[in-house]
Amino acid sequence: MPAVEILTARAFAPKMPIALGQLLLHCDSPIGMRARAGANLMTSLRGLLLRHIVRNTCLSAGHCSGSAPLVCRQPASCAAQWLLSPHSEYQRRDHAQPVVLHADLCDARTIALRVVIFGKRAISQQTAIWSAIAQAGTAGLIDGSARLRWTVQAGPVRLISAAEWADGPVPARLWANVFGLTGSHGGSFARQLANMAHDMTQFALTDAGLDADLGKPGSDQRSDEARQFVLDAMSQISQQWHEAQIDQLGARFSRSNRGYFDLSGVSGLIELDGNLDAVAPWLSLSTLWGLGGRKSFGMGRVHYLNDDGCSWPREDESRSAPPPEQIRRVS
Repeated sequence: MPAVEILTARAFAPKMPIALGQLLLHCDSPIGMRARAGANLMTSLRGLLLRHIVRNTCLSAGHCSGSAPLVCRQPASCAAQWLLSPHSEYQRRDHAQPVVLHADLCDARTIALRVVIFGKRAISQQTAIWSAIAQAGTAGLIDGSARLRWTVQAGPVRLISAAEWADGPVPARLWANVFGLTGSHGGSFARQLANMAHDMTQFALTDAGLDADLGKPGSDQRSDEARQFVLDAMSQISQQWHEAQIDQLGARFSRSNRGYFDLSGVSGLIELDGNLDAVAPWLSLSTLWGLGGRKSFGMGRVHYLNDDGCSWPREDESRSAPPPEQIRRVS
């Protein structure tokens, strides 16, 4: 079995490429939808953008459905298939979608949208993804009885590796501000972080093509190692909830899975106290990947603060809208 360099010695952090883009969506009328998941700006916006991304990347878009190209004539080589439901022939499993959208309301007419694209295969479709977001604004999004349309402005795109994002000094104590984390007690944070490490490692192996050499047993072994590493490290760290609350957001129907999903979860602040060095790479990557199984509905977001109230990692401040001098219009 060949040596696998996809995992670093430090907490098995995957070395896959990540593209970070900041966009401002300037709407032609006031936004009526709230920003909370299921209520339903993030869910509706995400669904609209992904439908346009499919149309832009599918090789036979005229023969594909709006949300999932199940009848694509060229499924083996179709980029839309990979963006919606990446599949590993050698691991025999589907992976998380590699395009993650984080939306925040700046004011009554402006949405700050952060687009995170994981892996070289998805990043190769970056131009199509950006174009799809602009096209979606022309088509518009139903907001109550009106159609919300927008123009797109974007700042420069950053291309980094997961290891680079996870690198840097680590505070002795962090405050994790989470929303919609599946589960109702503090132990769920450690479990979800460990599950993220497992899934992210599986995805990175597939994106790098290393799953062909490792096969399912080898891929599972390395992913399980990443999960266990995080569980062991988190067991040595004090985790205490502050201002926690249960969000009863009800259920939402998923057309792609043809079933209802309970959107309830726990939100609040978690105090993480102890030696965070070992688990810091996974903590920082969770700000991009998200935690839990409801990320597709805008939940599972996490933002870290140090004792001074500053964002950690420092790069996470790029979540805010870019300054005007860094913005350029996207046609």
